[in-house]
Amino acid sequence: MANDDRYSSENWTAETIALDKASSAARKYAESNNGVGILIHLGQDVPNARVKNGDDLGKLFVQRFAELGVEARYFYWQNDARATGLTYHIGHLLYETHGEPIIGLQTAWNDAPKVIEKLRLVKALPK
Repeated sequence: MANDDRYSSENWTAETIALDKASSAARKYAESNNGVGILIHLGQDVPNARVKNGDDLGKLFVQRFAELGVEARYFYWQNDARATGLTYHIGHLLYETHGEPIIGLQTAWNDAPKVIEKLRLVKALPK
């Protein structure tokens, strides 16, 4: 982190740097692969009875997309929000709710088919 001049401004905190790095990685993955970049905004509700950490949660969502026939890769960052949220990166676009991460893991899980539909539309666009 300290070696990246982009983060030298006093406006950057450890949390915003972590968000930027995870978000950039998810975007780059989505733009250069025929898959979904899953950005997990890991809140205080993890760990819980189902998942121990961000890796556990990410693996569940990657498996969900694999079961639906689409490749995905997860990226996460830890924040101090009460609830975990997800942002799906699809090509050069984001799949969110009203410009915000999808709050509610069940909602994010259920939205996977809609994300895949949008991915197919994005990939069909001329470059």
